[in-house]
Amino acid sequence: MDSPDSKGKAGPKGKTLPLMEARVGFSGRCSTVCTSIEARSLSPRTVISPLRNKVAITSTNSQLVTLQFQVPTKCLRRSRAGKVFATLQTADRKAELLAELKPGQIQEFHQLPSGLKLEVIVQNADNDSRRKQTPLVFIHGSMHAAWCWAFRWMPFFSARGYDCHAISFLGHGASDVPQGPVAGTLESHAEDIAHFIKSNFSIPPVLIAHSFGGLVTQRYLSSVGTVENWNAEGKLLPRPAGVVLACSTPPTGNGPMVMRFLKRDFGASLKITLGFAAKMIGTSISMCRDCLFSQDFPETELKEYMALMKKSSRIPILDVRNISKSLPVPRPPEDAPPCLVLHAENDYVVDSEGSEETAEWCRTKLVVVPEIAHDLMLDTQWEDAAMVVNSWLEEHFL
Repeated sequence: MDSPDSKGKAGPKGKTLPLMEARVGFSGRCSTVCTSIEARSLSPRTVISPLRNKVAITSTNSQLVTLQFQVPTKCLRRSRAGKVFATLQTADRKAELLAELKPGQIQEFHQLPSGLKLEVIVQNADNDSRRKQTPLVFIHGSMHAAWCWAFRWMPFFSARGYDCHAISFLGHGASDVPQGPVAGTLESHAEDIAHFIKSNFSIPPVLIAHSFGGLVTQRYLSSVGTVENWNAEGKLLPRPAGVVLACSTPPTGNGPMVMRFLKRDFGASLKITLGFAAKMIGTSISMCRDCLFSQDFPETELKEYMALMKKSSRIPILDVRNISKSLPVPRPPEDAPPCLVLHAENDYVVDSEGSEETAEWCRTKLVVVPEIAHDLMLDTQWEDAAMVVNSWLEEHFL
């Protein structure tokens, strides 16, 4: 462990605040801080206040962070253990549920090869006699997390015999936060989904993705194997049974859509940019309603979802400035699994041209769900969209 800087800085009433550098490993509900100076310990209550505005991260990797912080001398006391340590009480993301789970739902965590963990909300079929063979994996979009599927669609599909799993991308929901300014790339998110599938399923699941999660799923689909080697080791990703892309970002990304919006309606383009880039859909009722929901959507529910969106995304899901390096997404193989591409008639974020592009990329016809907005899994007419998906599932997998 690193030794403290002996210079320090002036503290309250002229006392010196020793500048300590320590490695912090996150575990359970607290962080343990170790240094190599003489044995002392800091109580959680006395540490939190002095450190609140004094912490600077100097280096980091997946689960280990090097911090520099100033601690008033009066907070230090000798320990019998002969080591210097401090415990800082923290809110453990692994135990935090952004939204209350519905009956039959549980929160789990899937550990990736990096050691980071993905939050997974699970709701199995509520009647074994009606259980379908094909499981469902739900993938969220920007400023959302696994919770967005738990309110409506997971109870709906579990009641119809499907085992349902909704994941939160890294940096979202209760998943771990990786090093760096963004949660990952199209490729890394696709690989995380692949690892989850390889580790948890003996038969191929159906992937159901929304918005930016649809773009990640397209990247996934472009790298799948065949029916025979659906879960083989190697560069190929485990082949899903099928894919549903709902209000998905098209394979060329947001760029062409933004240009169309600028030409058609500058105000709408500005609203979408502020809503997502500035995260105003989590703070402005009118902006959240216009971008994501129907005008008749109840304000009480709207405020509930806004609060969840505000907390869901701790870092951006992707680097939109550098995403062009991964675009357009390569087309899936000719024998790709069946795809259902949904467009919400009143979608403010993804235009019909974008959805048509996605359908053409999937070699299928676009299905338009009438009188529904972008967040079709939560919006007023959510059940209409769920019924379209259910009919498609019954057609292909019963």
